[in-house]
Amino acid sequence: MGKLLEMFQDAGLVINDLRDTLPVNPVVPFNLRELADIDGMVIHHTAGWPQATAEGLATWSIEKRGFPGMPYTFYLRTPFSTESPPYPWAFCHKLKEWGPQAAGANSSTFGIALGGNFLYTKPPLWMVDSLARLIEVLWDFFMLEVNKGLWVNPHFDISQTQCPGRVWEAYQEYE
Repeated sequence: MGKLLEMFQDAGLVINDLRDTLPVNPVVPFNLRELADIDGMVIHHTAGWPQATAEGLATWSIEKRGFPGMPYTFYLRTPFSTESPPYPWAFCHKLKEWGPQAAGANSSTFGIALGGNFLYTKPPLWMVDSLARLIEVLWDFFMLEVNKGLWVNPHFDISQTQCPGRVWEAYQEYE
C-alpha cells in the first residue's frame, strides 16, 4: 500500500498509518476481500466522542460491541485546543479488511469517520476540506489500481441512522 501513502503525502494529507498497531479482537477477525470488491465509501461521525483516539475507539469497539477492531478504515478526530494543523488522519486497518460499519454494505464499502457530533452543528471547514481531499485521493487510487471509481454516501443513506448528521450537507456546501 505504499502507493496510497505516497498519494496521500502528495495531496498534503498527514496520515498516521496505524494498520499494524491498533488493537484487534483475538476472537473475531476482520473479513477479507479484494480491492475490486469495494464499491463505495461511507461517511460517519463518532457522535459523542470528538477527541477519542483511534486506539480508544478500537478498544471500545472490541470490548463493548464485539467488533474485530476499529470499524472505520480512516478516522479524523477533533484535535485538542493545544494541537496545531495539519491534523492527521488515522489509517486504521487495511482496505482489504472489513467488519461492521454500515449494515447491509459492509463487504463492499469502507468507513471514513470524523470525530465529533454533527447532528446539530456543522463540522469545521478544515475537517470537511480534509475529508474532500482524502476522498479525492482514494478515488484516484481506486481508478489506478482497479480501474473504477467509488461512490460516496453518508451512513444514513445506507442504514437506519442519523449518522453523520449534517456533515454531508456541509461537505456539499463547502465544495
